[in-house]
Amino acid sequence: AKDCFQTLDIDSNENVVYMSTCYIIILSYDSELNFKQSFFIPDQTSHYSLNREINCFKLSYDKKLIAIGLKGLNAAITVWELNSKLQISHTEIENCRTIQFLNFDKNRKNLVGIGLQENYITMVFIYNIFESRITHSYL
Repeated sequence: AKDCFQTLDIDSNENVVYMSTCYIIILSYDSELNFKQSFFIPDQTSHYSLNREINCFKLSYDKKLIAIGLKGLNAAITVWELNSKLQISHTEIENCRTIQFLNFDKNRKNLVGIGLQENYITMVFIYNIFESRITHSYL
């Protein structure tokens, strides 16, 4: 995924987390350096899921949640709990083509993000994870 940011991190279990074009990959290993990969497909509920490209991801401060920013006709945000692989939140943002940056607040209730709209105007937004909605946006 070219022009992407936030492409590598380490989760709470010391696993390496990185992104491919359409997947988040969790790379775990043992003391003998035997590697195992598991995958997140961040947009399984959308009919666009096979065509959605990941542009960024961010782990929460405690490294237990992952927020994923997707490109598309309407860009999307998906939040997962890493250990259980439970999807906590998902929303699409109308008139936004890509999510460029995401960051969690300290209490894991909100994300601050930057998106690029279809007319190339930058949008800054606050996303409430538990309500699955944008609570504030600024152009």
